Amino acid sequence: MSTQYTNYIDEHVTNVKQAYDWMEKNLPNIISKAKQSACDEGLQLDRIITEHDISKWSNEEYYAYDEYFYGNNKSYKCIDDFNKAWLHHIHNNPHHWQHWVLINDEEKEGTIVLDMPTYHIIEMICDWWSFSWKTGDLYEIFNWYEKRKDYIQLSESTRKIVEDILTKIRDILESEENSQNDFKK
Repeated sequence: MSTQYTNYIDEHVTNVKQAYDWMEKNLPNIISKAKQSACDEGLQLDRIITEHDISKWSNEEYYAYDEYFYGNNKSYKCIDDFNKAWLHHIHNNPHHWQHWVLINDEEKEGTIVLDMPTYHIIEMICDWWSFSWKTGDLYEIFNWYEKRKDYIQLSESTRKIVEDILTKIRDILESEENSQNDFKK
């Protein structure tokens, strides 16, 4: 186990929690509905957030991720192991949009993008936003999403929810920034 990768996981989960706490405080109606939706399925959103990326500690993921990101050798085996670990990760963590892309056996059935439950959408946004919390630039998520939105496969319903939440986050951040600027005058 590498200290660097262990520290990365701990910091990432902390930043996901910070993003979630911000959303819980500033978007209480959205979080309340997501909590109820999770509860209806026998889940707890707070626990989902607390256990974010827990599979990264598993044997299927930890060593491959550690070697890929912090090792010195990007051999074929290293890359192959990482790809298998990433596949394990998205199959075991439904907060990743890739988890909801169904590639059918029959060509005529094609690929179907399923709707994500709101509580997984919340965790996904917190996951994306965690990197903004790391850098201290809470607006970074909007550029990140804008650059990738045409590639990210989301159902129409899921995309609308994601973009509505991102718009609300931006509006609140801008409102807070304007309030601080008015206070300084």
